[in-house]
Amino acid sequence: MSRGGTEGAGPKAECTALVIRHVAFEDLGLLGPLLTDLGYGIRYLDAGVDSLNEAAMLNADLVVVLGGPIGVNDAARYPFLLPEMRAIAARLERGRPTLGICLGAQLMAAALGASVTPTGRVEIGYAPLALTESGRQSALGLLAGTPVLHWHGDAFEIPQGTVRLAETPGYPNQAFAGPNLLGLQFHLEADHTRIERWLVGHAHELASHGIDPAVIRADAQLHGPELAARARSIFTTWLTHLTRQPRAVDPPGGTGRRQPKPVGEDVAMRILIAPDKFAGTLTAVEAAAAIEEGWRRRDPEAQVLVAPMADGGPGFIDVLSAVVDGKLLSVTVRGPLGEETPATVLLAGETAYVETAQACGLHLVEPKQRRPEDATTYGVGQLITAAVDAGARRIVLGLGGSGTNDAGAGLLAALGATAEGGALDAGAAGLADVTSVDLAPALERVAGVEFVAASDVENPMLGLRGATNVFGTQKGITDERKPVVDGWLTHFAELAGRKTADQKGAGAAGGLGYALLLLGAERVSGIDLVAELTGLRQKASQVDLVLSGEGAFDFQSRDGKVIAGVAKVANDAMRPCVVLAGKVLIGSREMRSMGVESAYALVDAVGEERAFADPHGSLAAVAERVARTWAR
Repeated sequence: MSRGGTEGAGPKAECTALVIRHVAFEDLGLLGPLLTDLGYGIRYLDAGVDSLNEAAMLNADLVVVLGGPIGVNDAARYPFLLPEMRAIAARLERGRPTLGICLGAQLMAAALGASVTPTGRVEIGYAPLALTESGRQSALGLLAGTPVLHWHGDAFEIPQGTVRLAETPGYPNQAFAGPNLLGLQFHLEADHTRIERWLVGHAHELASHGIDPAVIRADAQLHGPELAARARSIFTTWLTHLTRQPRAVDPPGGTGRRQPKPVGEDVAMRILIAPDKFAGTLTAVEAAAAIEEGWRRRDPEAQVLVAPMADGGPGFIDVLSAVVDGKLLSVTVRGPLGEETPATVLLAGETAYVETAQACGLHLVEPKQRRPEDATTYGVGQLITAAVDAGARRIVLGLGGSGTNDAGAGLLAALGATAEGGALDAGAAGLADVTSVDLAPALERVAGVEFVAASDVENPMLGLRGATNVFGTQKGITDERKPVVDGWLTHFAELAGRKTADQKGAGAAGGLGYALLLLGAERVSGIDLVAELTGLRQKASQVDLVLSGEGAFDFQSRDGKVIAGVAKVANDAMRPCVVLAGKVLIGSREMRSMGVESAYALVDAVGEERAFADPHGSLAAVAERVARTWAR
């Protein structure tokens, strides 16, 4: 095989074969000596151990992705699978020669957009294939009637643009081929003289499925020699008919399923900027603008898509008003401590969007003035009333960033609920002496209205995992007062509806979730809702790199926050996700388990004083630094 995209008799000695190995004993086997004879220099990369160099992956003349006892859908437990799939996808997009065996074929199928699913059963041992017409016309035609070694439990669909070559009764898709690619579910490479390594390495799996290793051992001796000869011929035929493509030269960061870069032609980098707010310094919209400004200093020709994000907390309306075709209704409501507070409702037909933090947010009260036991959600009920009066029949409320902890009693009071012996609109403290609660007037006021509570908090309202004990500290409730406050909420729940207090999400926003559940609200993920409305998934599929960010990238970022949601969308689209944050407080292992490739902290880059004094300029400076590493 010669250079320049032509066919030839075989590769020259300078050719390289990069081999991704997932378990030591599942190596190249018979294929190793053959590649050496054909002039390839072989380099193994042990997945999850060795660093995956994307440039090397793209530039290798041949990549072989071997098998292993894990699956494509195990990325949560084995995070290295996601960057591996992205690197495979980038290589396949460029038409670079790639061979996948078992798990390797499944990873290739997934990288090409096909589904890979566990079957709940295994196919282990020697058995013949049934070849399709295309299979009989291919190099696999030599396998007609010859038993091959199977060792798999997952099944893949045939990727679009490839052809199906073989099947077995239990697995209709056993092999596929396309230009410069071949995926084999079975093990042609396995050396029958070393089958004992497989039997020992997979001893637990064999025992758990009741498979006698003696049967496989005997079949290896019986079928191995003939299969080895045919396997060498098949691999030789496939390798010598490959079409060489120009080597790629992209630096790290240019990953993902995109069109091949034309030789000699520059293609602009495509990025998606999808940050959360930087609490106390920048809104999500402002953060996105700063990141874009910094990136363009280094890469002015970049194609930039912007999708400021929110998870239901502060910034919810700011983000949605940019993408939802509606109008803003200005309302003055009662703030957490009774002060008049301006707020807005986003009206889109019969749907209204409400950001509860505009009426009861922690940011509305100066730290020294906070009285969390007296803070009320009455203003949230006023926002609901304004939405209903404006004709809304469906109200979506973003929950988060609250400075209240009153179980949503204030909200219910604003809608007409009444109580004896205490006050529903006086914060948690007002609930202490309540002897009865009547929710009927509130339910009548919103009859026929559909409520949606957008939040990623799953905590119940009461107890050790409840609103007071988990979130009370950030609102100013001391450890000494938590049992008292939680007791007030428990007392209220006994009167208003105890079972509802135990539901998932009842503890969101200091118990606002509880009040909304009492009104019949449906609970949805805040980040998923915003992602859908902003078209985040579609945008992620159109770019090379996704950038996100927030004030503090820490362990809480994993639990339904914006970064976790954006990283999941990026990984589903097989795009790398990079985070820019005020502070980065988690390690690389935790980061990668979320699907984040790298994170950059403003305080590390410019110092804490400058980061707070000039957040826009600091974030832009860090974005420029990120572009130096990730831009093409």
